[in-house]
Amino acid sequence: MVELTLALHRVYDFGPYPQGPDRLLWDVGHQCYPHKMLTGRTGQFDRLRKKGSISGFPSPEESPYDLFAVGHAGTAISTAVGMARGDQACGRNNHIVAVVGDASIVNGLAFEGLNNAGTLKRQLLIILNDNGMSISRPQGALAEYLERVRVSTTYEEFKRYSEKLVHTLPSRVGHAIEHAWEAFCRSVKGAMWDGALFENLGIKYMGPIDGHDLPGLINFLSEIKHVNKPVLLHVKTRKGEGYEVCVNDPTRMHSPAAFAVNGCRVEMKPSGRSWTQAFSDALIELAKTDPKIVALTAAMPDGTGLSRFEKVLPRQYLDTGICESHLVAMAAGMNKAGLKPVAAIYSTFLQRSFDQIWQEVILNGPEGDFLSGSGRFRRG
Repeated sequence: MVELTLALHRVYDFGPYPQGPDRLLWDVGHQCYPHKMLTGRTGQFDRLRKKGSISGFPSPEESPYDLFAVGHAGTAISTAVGMARGDQACGRNNHIVAVVGDASIVNGLAFEGLNNAGTLKRQLLIILNDNGMSISRPQGALAEYLERVRVSTTYEEFKRYSEKLVHTLPSRVGHAIEHAWEAFCRSVKGAMWDGALFENLGIKYMGPIDGHDLPGLINFLSEIKHVNKPVLLHVKTRKGEGYEVCVNDPTRMHSPAAFAVNGCRVEMKPSGRSWTQAFSDALIELAKTDPKIVALTAAMPDGTGLSRFEKVLPRQYLDTGICESHLVAMAAGMNKAGLKPVAAIYSTFLQRSFDQIWQEVILNGPEGDFLSGSGRFRRG
């Protein structure tokens, strides 16, 4: 996020709200640390997430440079669409940028936002920060799609060569075939990889580009700044770039316990057996004797203890990605079909699933119990 944030603040004018004029919205809140440093809060980082100091997430109460208080994922595209519509209605000719992670773009609300973003008749930039990670490896069909896009550089190389070729032709010939050549390039793009996902929603897709090339990012953002339509810019980054211990173990270093750095190695300080470890051990023992038990997580295998479960019983484990609402509704379907799903979800993220807990589980649950991260739900 360091290079990307520097480039964004260089190209756009993210002044304090409401004067603006440009708007910067974060999807997953802890992406915003460099942004906080650039907006006058560097001196408070020695007390980050401490009482009386700065939050670990964007906070409008803390700074007018933070537009929304967000510690979860999936909301930035929708709020960006709302700000784009509001600013347009108020006669403001400004720029809206939403920064979204590759893991959070699979959230249901993110898809709803994308679907509506394509109907805008003005500028909106959605940056997909794609480091191939959520907290652990991202899951699902869209994650696999992005992986194909990352390795598909053939089309972009072909496109650059073709453009050079067209412009070397005599002007009377080159101008005549340029539009036909663009159509041909689009068809080649579709044949090489299914990159039409976003464009079919009415959102111009660009990328992927190197998210650690600061001069390149500044130049690219400057070029697309005034594109008067919704754009999704696919930026490739590496989680932990610049801090070797994080690059080597990005999952464990996402939110680690107390540790000491010894050269290039990280040594975690010993602690007692946690509730999470006890839960994981108990669930593994139960599942070994009952193949109908299936452990479910929404992109939190380490935090819920299910990463150990996956290693022991991979066929009885499923990670849906950041899709808690889907996970609970899916668990209801699995249970109705005869399985015994265990949905392990942090209570703070279970808020997304309240509707599904009530409608699909409590009102429709068969006799027996549904287990979840916030406790036990019994029919009636």
